[in-house]
Amino acid sequence: MRLLIIATILTLLSPTAGETSNLANNESDILYLTSYFEEQDWGIDTFSITFREKMTPQEYGQFEKWEDNRKSLNTFEDNPHKNAHINETSKSINLNGHKELIQVIYTISGDQWDEETKQKVLNITQETGFSRLFENSPVYTCFETKFSGSISSNLLKKKLINEIDINQQHLIEENHFIVIEGWTDRIKSSVQNKHSNTNIQLALRQEGDHSTTLTIGTPILVIEY
Repeated sequence: MRLLIIATILTLLSPTAGETSNLANNESDILYLTSYFEEQDWGIDTFSITFREKMTPQEYGQFEKWEDNRKSLNTFEDNPHKNAHINETSKSINLNGHKELIQVIYTISGDQWDEETKQKVLNITQETGFSRLFENSPVYTCFETKFSGSISSNLLKKKLINEIDINQQHLIEENHFIVIEGWTDRIKSSVQNKHSNTNIQLALRQEGDHSTTLTIGTPILVIEY
């Protein structure tokens, strides 16, 4: 049921009408979310940053060269000697009806976020080869943290809405599970659908061990939670 709900939300918010997520906005959003988590003294247990771009065969060839160079640096997931702090993965899909376009989905993820990891991520996105290919790409950033012990999801929800100044647009509540989507001026990325602009989604899940997991995604969540 949860995955069905998530799929429904992501389908509803499929960025067909417009999107203002790009490298410049993404860097600003990463810095804001990092700062907010630090202010709250919350550790970031899991993160993912996903880029999506349609490329011509020539551009895809340039991406493959860039990717081969990254693999030589031991950071890609299929490399047994990869850097322990970050994983890099990519998928390429030939678009139906667009024989000359290839959809590339590139993701940086990991289970440790600190100053060193943040700088490594920003170094990747600021590389000339990467920024040239992905400069105007939609970018989706997700941070996740886990709170041990008993905590009220409703109180945490209110705290997040107030402190991040979220204009709530949609709310889904199940037993032990809450999803909020809305708009805040603190975040620069956004997606637009027929009904509204959205640039932040929050998920709160109460676990069986009485802990609570918080996932924040900009402009939407694109990881399973």
